[in-house]
Amino acid sequence: MSEYLKEVPDEYRMGEESNETPEIPKRFRYAIVLGSGVGVDSSGKAIGLTLDSKLRALAGGLLAREGVVNELILTGGKTAGSDNPSEADAMKSYLLKKYPDLANFPIRLEETSVDTTESAKSVAEMLGGDSKKPVLLITNDYHMLRASRDFQNQGLTIEEIPAETIVSKRSGHHERFIQEYLRSCKTKKKQAIEIALRGMMKLDPEGKLLTLLAHKLRGGKTI
Repeated sequence: MSEYLKEVPDEYRMGEESNETPEIPKRFRYAIVLGSGVGVDSSGKAIGLTLDSKLRALAGGLLAREGVVNELILTGGKTAGSDNPSEADAMKSYLLKKYPDLANFPIRLEETSVDTTESAKSVAEMLGGDSKKPVLLITNDYHMLRASRDFQNQGLTIEEIPAETIVSKRSGHHERFIQEYLRSCKTKKKQAIEIALRGMMKLDPEGKLLTLLAHKLRGGKTI
């Protein structure tokens, strides 16, 4: 498989679709789905979501279809430039393309943040009094520890489920895809970068330096 994994498979092999999702003991009012970038071409024009953003959007859609959550909150601002869609809006478009039956499902967009710290602050403000209720956080496994800390720092009670776990349960075909994704050099590089970012959090627990860095790198992916 190519190191640059562009798409989550749509097709199931004969008899393999399981329609399973991980067993979650309760329903949640909200699931927060974190964006992870919009890809651009050499001219700066958006060419679609990054694979991580697609995995997270698909995971949120699967849980919505299973009735695990009552509302989705998709996060991420215009990190690919002001002329391109926000991460949140691009994830919504992708999710509804994959799951048209969710056209009337409640989906809110947080479109101002450029990093996870800002996403957490914005979502806490959006939820208001509901921020004290447990919410489900969906992101990639390598990103979950830092993301959870950012949201907990805003007073939210977080329960975690990695996007890979949700998508891999969809079918044997998807499970093999996720295993190859996890073994890819691109994913291992992201894991190494995340370890470095966690180290920065020890020096900057409020994430101010990471947010400043994200604004300077606005043309890249949300961190």
